[in-house]
Amino acid sequence: MRIIDISKPLRCGEEIACEIPADRPVYEGFLCEEYRFEFRSHLGCYFETDAHLFRGGTLTCDVPIEKLFLPALVARLDAARGGVIEPDEITAALREEMRPGDALIADTQGRQDRWFSRSAGVWMVERKIALLGATLPKYDTGFENPTGVFVELFRAHIPILAGIENVHQIAHQRVFLIVMPMKIEGVCTAPCRAVVFESETEEIEALALALRGSAA
Repeated sequence: MRIIDISKPLRCGEEIACEIPADRPVYEGFLCEEYRFEFRSHLGCYFETDAHLFRGGTLTCDVPIEKLFLPALVARLDAARGGVIEPDEITAALREEMRPGDALIADTQGRQDRWFSRSAGVWMVERKIALLGATLPKYDTGFENPTGVFVELFRAHIPILAGIENVHQIAHQRVFLIVMPMKIEGVCTAPCRAVVFESETEEIEALALALRGSAA
């Protein structure tokens, strides 16, 4: 079984300010390194819930831990295509059935000029996916004339995992995904570490079954 870290880091001095305070503690003569961090919530690898749009929605620290350990399918989208991602392209990229409770990891294979249509969001809701991750800087066209995919996902309480990389290292389509957001109370978006366990389908199924049993 292989473990692949798919989290983009927050880099000191770039996405995150790392200040070393002057009054560092001394331990047995050693000056300890200590940092003050300041960063925005939508940089690096982050986990986002429906509370990003809907007041009163689920906050990141309130998502049950068993919903952060998920079987997932990796959809390799057509590297020759740009622009909107529609349901038929996702379906064509899947060799296995998308089952309720699966996470979807969409790999645009290096293309950044892509986004999800609203109908793609409806497709995901109908299939009751547990989470959407993608190798994209943004999942929609932006704040002006958006597709509305986030409305569809967040109305169905489907969280997103953004800022992922190394997906090209994953050889199998069915994998097991673990997402561990920082436990910060009162926020809708939090930095996280995300890893994929890759093995034969039977081992992934056994891992999912074992974790479902431990959460019951």
